[in-house]
Amino acid sequence: MKSHNGKVFVLAALCVLFAVVLVLGLAAVWNIIPSADVTSFVDYLTNGHVLVRILVGAAFLVLALGACYFAFSRKDFDAAKQKSSMNLLETSDAGSAYISSAAIDSMVQKCVKNNKYVKSCASTIKASEEGGIVAELRLTVLADCNIPTLCVVIRRDVKKYVESVTGIMVRDVSCAVVGVAGNAPVVNEKRVN
Repeated sequence: MKSHNGKVFVLAALCVLFAVVLVLGLAAVWNIIPSADVTSFVDYLTNGHVLVRILVGAAFLVLALGACYFAFSRKDFDAAKQKSSMNLLETSDAGSAYISSAAIDSMVQKCVKNNKYVKSCASTIKASEEGGIVAELRLTVLADCNIPTLCVVIRRDVKKYVESVTGIMVRDVSCAVVGVAGNAPVVNEKRVN
């Protein structure tokens, strides 16, 4: 991710630099800025040396090629995205088996929604740097339930279910209760008179 952010920053900086040079060049061509002023400014910067002008032009060419490379070389971004969305299940001489983060997310949703106190759940599955996965849950629960106990049960159930079905270690299940709605389901209780 850091590599992606660095490339985006470099590409953005190069685009801004080229935009400034392009605007100044167009202003000179359209005589908004007199050509004599541009020429005298370039002479001032290069001290009249032709070699310096050639080096600056070559530097701009290299920067332009670098910007094109950054803009059109998306293989590493796609490979990183694909790697993070697939988790290795098994490998053998016959090949490898993978499961997508979306498939694991569906399993997590099924497990969480089986709890009668959960009204809705949004989840995110991420690959852990230590191996395995991390599940982040955002829950809307029904009122009148014991929220700390509910979170403990959900965390335990999700971890147990995903690990038993996929064999992938669940490093962490975080629960964030983002809403409380309605009443808890009524449990049929016998009244004693």
